Amino acid sequence: MGKDCKKISLGLFLATFHINLGTVQIFPSAFGWLLVVLGVYAIAKVQEEPQINNAKKMSLILFVIQLLDLFGVWNDIVTNAYIVSAMVSAIELLFVFYFFDGMIKMLEAKGNLDYASENEKMLSRYKILYIIGILLLCIIGLVGINPLGSCIVVYMLVLRIYIIYRVYKLS
Repeated sequence: MGKDCKKISLGLFLATFHINLGTVQIFPSAFGWLLVVLGVYAIAKVQEEPQINNAKKMSLILFVIQLLDLFGVWNDIVTNAYIVSAMVSAIELLFVFYFFDGMIKMLEAKGNLDYASENEKMLSRYKILYIIGILLLCIIGLVGINPLGSCIVVYMLVLRIYIIYRVYKLS
């Protein structure tokens, strides 16, 4: 399970900091989400936890969304990038919730109650902070305050980096 959490961390890192060479994406976000999917699938095979199965579904949805984005499908459907970001962020929040909730239950089953409690507290705080970010993305998307949008993107980036660290710490 440790190497699978590392794979998920690497996938989240690559999904966050995709590598471009000019306009060509060397490692697009979809590649990062593919690693996340593979890591979650490997954990789901070993652990019969319903929440991990839900995380598996959410990661697959995020992978498909990023594939569609890679091929420019979103550009034809949606013109407001903030609304798309809010939608993807909501799915990411569900992924993080299901993944950590499943991992907390597995930690409790193994008798690691202190670490499970620490992760449960972290997840509660993270959900609140992330929901605030999603609401701000929606407000900016509807009102159109673009300069404030950059601040929200940085805020969401910091939250993503924190969750990468927490997933890595599980390994």
